Amino acid sequence: MKQNGEVYTGIAYNNQPYFEMTRELSVLKQMASMISSLVWVCDVQQNSVVFVSPRVEAQLGWTDMTNVPAMQFWNHILPKGDQVAIMTIADAAMTNAEYTDQPLQCSLKHRDGTSIPYAVRCSLFKTADAGDVLVFTAEKTETVEQLEKAHQDIEEKMAAQLEELNRSNQELEEFAYVASHDLQEPLRKISTFSGRIQSKYGDLLQNEGKMYLDRILVATEDMRTLIDNLLDFSRVIRADHTVSTVNLSAVVHDVVRDLELVIEETNTTITQGDLPKITGVTVQMKQLFTNIINNAIKFRKKDTPVHIDIQQGSVSAEEVARWNLLPEKKYFKITIADNGIGFEDEYAERIFKIFQRLHGKAEYPGSGIGLAICKKIVDYHQGRIYAENIAGQGARFTIILPEKTEKTNH
Repeated sequence: MKQNGEVYTGIAYNNQPYFEMTRELSVLKQMASMISSLVWVCDVQQNSVVFVSPRVEAQLGWTDMTNVPAMQFWNHILPKGDQVAIMTIADAAMTNAEYTDQPLQCSLKHRDGTSIPYAVRCSLFKTADAGDVLVFTAEKTETVEQLEKAHQDIEEKMAAQLEELNRSNQELEEFAYVASHDLQEPLRKISTFSGRIQSKYGDLLQNEGKMYLDRILVATEDMRTLIDNLLDFSRVIRADHTVSTVNLSAVVHDVVRDLELVIEETNTTITQGDLPKITGVTVQMKQLFTNIINNAIKFRKKDTPVHIDIQQGSVSAEEVARWNLLPEKKYFKITIADNGIGFEDEYAERIFKIFQRLHGKAEYPGSGIGLAICKKIVDYHQGRIYAENIAGQGARFTIILPEKTEKTNH
């Protein structure tokens, strides 16, 4: 292509019908209408633009640009500084056998005078009866400044949202901690004075009065348990923990020893495979396994010995994708399966929410905090925990933990 806008070639052409009427151009028009790129076609022999896709008008505002001289077309859509560059890639497409259709970053002019960044490509096509044509395609791009600004805007919005979330979480955590502490003293007085009434005046009370007093004492004990559990939940978030190497096999061994009495009373058997060592918080890992094992024992089947199986497994590619795990990190998977009553599949996520109960207190006592604490602990270690109901067999809890946990703010 010459700098005056003429497209040249060293091939001599026969007097063939105008390219617009060829079958190849008809096919090209159909293809151009199906893609999002801007497309225009230059007939080398006629030195004119013989096709302009509708998206040129839609994105740049130019109309009636088909069958116009090439130079007129360039003057309309190209700033002066980019015309030479476009002609250069056109020349390369026609004369260089090793041309690889690399995009040219340039600007195209809108009809209103504004310049819009595009990546323009040029390819040479040989037709059966009308010679060669140059097909130009253009994709809108963002300038470096626009990309940097967009990236900065996103980062600022994310930082603001994260700051607001952290502030809200901190306020909620402080409220839970302070409220729990403040409730301890009045609860202690209720328990103390109720006990004194029972010991000093119990014989003077009628049966109905004794029943009411017993209810007060039971409710007080329930409230004390709830507050203690709420404080445990708050401490998981607030405490400044020391991260060290944790042998999970040793942790489970200690938990089983601590639960020896309830294990004997419920005829529970616990089998354990080799578990990994991780970098984490030992006291939290002990609490994690204690809560899950206690949960398995609590929700056991009647007249059936409890069996709990704790094993290490491999993290599958599906789990990496499902839980958005970092591919550069090494993870361990621990499964804890029991032969208890299980749960309905629809409650698989709900059981990890605080104060969520699937059964009445009379049948299965508790505050509904234990598994919520487990989730907080696993979250703190940048891991994942989920539960599954194995039909006819019981429940299975899966814990995925990174080999190394970086200390983070809660």
